[in-house]
Amino acid sequence: MEQISDNRESWGSRPGFILAAIGSAVGLGNVWRFPNECYANGGAAFLIPYIVAMIVIGIPLLIMEFSIGHLTRKAAPLAFKHVDKKWEFAGWWPIVMNFTILCYYSVIIAWVFNYFIYSFNLGWGDETDTFFFNSYLDNNGTFALGGMRWPIVASLAAIWVIMYLCIFKGVEVIGKVVLLIVPIPWLMLVILVIRGATLDGATQGLEYYLEPNWSYLARATVWRDAFAQVFFSVTIAFGVMITYASFLPKKSDISNNAMIIAVSDLATSFIAGLAIFSTMGYLAYQRGMPVEEVLDSSESLGLAFVAFPAALSKLAFGNFFALIFFFSLLLLGIDSGFSMTQTILASLCDKTKWKRGNVLLILSAIGFIISIIFSTRGGLQWLGITDGAVNEGFIGILFLGLVQCLILGWSFGAEKLRDHANETSDWQLPYFWIIGIRFIIPFILVILVSWNIYSGFKGVPMELANDEFADPSNLAITINNADDPLSNHIKESLSAESTTVLTNFIASKAIYDDLVQPHVDKKQIYLNAKNEFEKAKNGKALSPEQINQTQQQLDQQKEQLDQLWESLRDTILEPNRKRYSNLQQTKEVLAEEINVFINTDTVLYQPQLFEGVALTKDTEFFLGQYLSWRQDLVKYPDTPAPKNYDPIRLNRMLLQDAYAGMINPSANVGGYFIDARGRLIGNNIVSFIITLLFFLFGVILALWKPKVTITEMKNQ
Repeated sequence: MEQISDNRESWGSRPGFILAAIGSAVGLGNVWRFPNECYANGGAAFLIPYIVAMIVIGIPLLIMEFSIGHLTRKAAPLAFKHVDKKWEFAGWWPIVMNFTILCYYSVIIAWVFNYFIYSFNLGWGDETDTFFFNSYLDNNGTFALGGMRWPIVASLAAIWVIMYLCIFKGVEVIGKVVLLIVPIPWLMLVILVIRGATLDGATQGLEYYLEPNWSYLARATVWRDAFAQVFFSVTIAFGVMITYASFLPKKSDISNNAMIIAVSDLATSFIAGLAIFSTMGYLAYQRGMPVEEVLDSSESLGLAFVAFPAALSKLAFGNFFALIFFFSLLLLGIDSGFSMTQTILASLCDKTKWKRGNVLLILSAIGFIISIIFSTRGGLQWLGITDGAVNEGFIGILFLGLVQCLILGWSFGAEKLRDHANETSDWQLPYFWIIGIRFIIPFILVILVSWNIYSGFKGVPMELANDEFADPSNLAITINNADDPLSNHIKESLSAESTTVLTNFIASKAIYDDLVQPHVDKKQIYLNAKNEFEKAKNGKALSPEQINQTQQQLDQQKEQLDQLWESLRDTILEPNRKRYSNLQQTKEVLAEEINVFINTDTVLYQPQLFEGVALTKDTEFFLGQYLSWRQDLVKYPDTPAPKNYDPIRLNRMLLQDAYAGMINPSANVGGYFIDARGRLIGNNIVSFIITLLFFLFGVILALWKPKVTITEMKNQ
């Protein structure tokens, strides 16, 4: 093995390092997290802030991490210790986070492995949603573990063994492994793009992906999500890139390597979006609905394990394309998985001088044992809360990125890193890079972190809901159809644009409710009957004759439903596709109007508007405080507002009473809510607490002084 001056092993070739770094950056998130962010944030409208974020934050921070790793020749913890002993904790912090992520990330890779096997015969069947959540995960909807899912555990063991074999010989072997497993997913994604582009309805999906909805660019949340996605996509602040750069030979082009890796990551995300959205367009065509209605955008797992398998099942040679898709995901997942493992391993070995093979074996065993928690019937809930706390709140990784940027930019000196990068690179970093590291990037990160902390404690924007699913149009339609003083007052306050889109929406929705909804109801009855039949058959409660007879009846029902759906799609839905495809935008326009109307510092209460509205005791109490204070202001203008005075919350409570069931007035008052599939809403406080735990673990590891024997030193 090629050695550098400090006896540290190095990458066997530059392509090996670049592909390994790309493999770490390009993971499962590029294939479904990035498309899911686009899906939820206006398609191509998300691409614009994402590219800006990659230029402003992604590439500069990647160069910073490569520079400190290459300069110190150490993994993240000791690299920060090189800056100053007191900063070692900032290197251990991402290591603890990496291990946490690795424990549940390996389980998701195990799911992919199982689905790769199912791809041979499309084993998920027609009802992919029911199969994934009920049959495969056997999700119990609670935090009770409820026993292990042995197919997942078996695949999980195989994944940990594969990751162990990929890295146990060192980075030179990793460099050879990635030469094979990184290019293959790119080739397979290109195949999926070509196949997707030839499908019926592909144009509809690609239009949503590539035609920007410019109104989204005015939304701060789109920019926030874009900047956060760059951190996860390029693996910034995870310690991985610092560790990988520490194995680079002395004469390595840092700036060019960073640019190649960032551009490759961006290109992979874009190509994956083409494959995903063309296929989603096909699925939307089959279901007779707009692309934005195919998938719940808050449930990213549904894209890979529900929506995409459903689309693949309908294709000619669907099993072939399913094999390509899940094999690509498998390789991407394994590559990202062993990059995290290598980062943790290098950090521990640098600190302790323990034998690499022993540390890797123990690390893999502990990781596998902890991962089993996420392989139980209640594992999805545990995975949801863990992933949500670490990732979805965006506090942990963004705050960590801010800390590292301040340490390296100010305590160590951004100019030293710039000088080191320029010594080895073909092109020179301008002085503006130092300004970016010291001022611009910290300023952006402070805004993002502060925003998330504030929203976690203060509560997310008001939720508009109809019994089960978030649907802001429900309240709008209720208000539109009502003829009371309050509803008329709200309608008069709506803009001309909202009035127009509301009228169009109601006309389009009438078509859906009158013609499509009855079919949806019939299909649900069929699915319930099928589930009951499967339970009875598995419980051996039916005779062979009863099984055959019931199966024939169910097959006939399904055939009739499919024929009816094709007729609806061709005669009603497809001719009205353009009109119906604007429903999501309509809902968002209405939601924004109503949120602006409600989320104001002016209390909406006027006696004539709420005449006949039955107010709850809580609303009466807070309203009474408000009215009493307003009366006091007439006599004493300096009278302070009540301590718990909150006009926005009072507005929500008033409208909750007026339109019971349409508004969730509390939205999120600082806690977190978890549904049966493990999705978290407003979990920023949980994320903040876990961030503090990561910080404490980092401090403990930094203070830890392991004892190393002479024998152990000789074994290095």
